[in-house]
Amino acid sequence: MNYIFKLLKALNSNQAPWQISLAFVLGMILGFLPFFNFFSFFVIVLAFVININISMFILSSGVFATIGLLLDPVFDKVGYAILTFEPLIPLWTFLYNIPYVQWTGYNNTVVMGSLAISLLLAVPIFFITNRLIIKYREKLAWIFDRIPILRGFKIFKFLETFKGQE
Repeated sequence: MNYIFKLLKALNSNQAPWQISLAFVLGMILGFLPFFNFFSFFVIVLAFVININISMFILSSGVFATIGLLLDPVFDKVGYAILTFEPLIPLWTFLYNIPYVQWTGYNNTVVMGSLAISLLLAVPIFFITNRLIIKYREKLAWIFDRIPILRGFKIFKFLETFKGQE
């Protein structure tokens, strides 16, 4: 139940829909990646540098970490296909010989597969969630705001700003 309220608070915050969508996408990328990894560290730093909804970032990373565990065999196969793709082998060899690039773990099949799939899904998921958040705010938020129990939790902050503009 607590997660539902956190989700509603994130969707109904004063932040722009793109900030919430970007938090969702960065959470997806973090959730799909193995945690102890340079790319995971980079996504976490990026999430705190960019002005996004941190609670949506944490919530979506938890959800996608669970999904990512189920998709590990798929990530492994995709990563293996990318790392053994004949035209790219000289690139992987060149990168492996650069001293600090090895720390990224790009040569791990699960890391490469999860990174490739999450980056491939990032743009469509961003636009889909952005559109869904806009539609939610236009159509459903007003209905939820009329429920007395939910109104008591004061999770519909953005509605108050719209009411002030009328």
